[in-house]
Amino acid sequence: MAMKMMGKKTIIYDDRKCSINPNHQTYIMKSGKPHWLVFEGNWVCKSCYGKLIQTPNITPEQRERKKFHNDRRTKEVIARDNKKRFLFRNKIVRSKQTLRIGKCSWCIKKIGDTYINHLGKLDIIEKTHIHHIRYHYDNPEKDTIELCPSCHMKESRRLENIDRNILKFLNNFIPLDIKQIAKLCNNNIEMVNLLLENSG
Repeated sequence: MAMKMMGKKTIIYDDRKCSINPNHQTYIMKSGKPHWLVFEGNWVCKSCYGKLIQTPNITPEQRERKKFHNDRRTKEVIARDNKKRFLFRNKIVRSKQTLRIGKCSWCIKKIGDTYINHLGKLDIIEKTHIHHIRYHYDNPEKDTIELCPSCHMKESRRLENIDRNILKFLNNFIPLDIKQIAKLCNNNIEMVNLLLENSG
């Protein structure tokens, strides 16, 4: 087994061979590890596994159409689409307009600048995050700001502390069923106060 550094990623090479086509190299994951699969007790590369085992009924015309679609996905197209994608309640949402400009709204750092990560080490901003000040289920793009990873983590920790303190306070005064509703208040102090008044 051999290892090779490529930027931040360490790619691991091994002597395994695909049992279907020995000339094939398998897919390398983001962690740098090769993605081998097992079929009938033998190693199979990801390409052969997908074509012959996972989806064997796809016609050559369908494969050609899929390849044509993937070939159009250039780095420029992927970068453009990524500026419109963001996470909303653990689901990826695609916006109609570009939300990211590659610059933090608070510390004014840009993509490519250095920052100190949660381990206390210097790191490079590879992409910015979309932070929701308040969640709107009917309009996920509303009340959003663009933050760097450092500012996003600081704000998330601050909100977690607020949640913890509110729930700790509510734990002493509000019955269990109202507590569960209060957990869904999402840092809305007016809603918490309303619950406190109704519980009294």
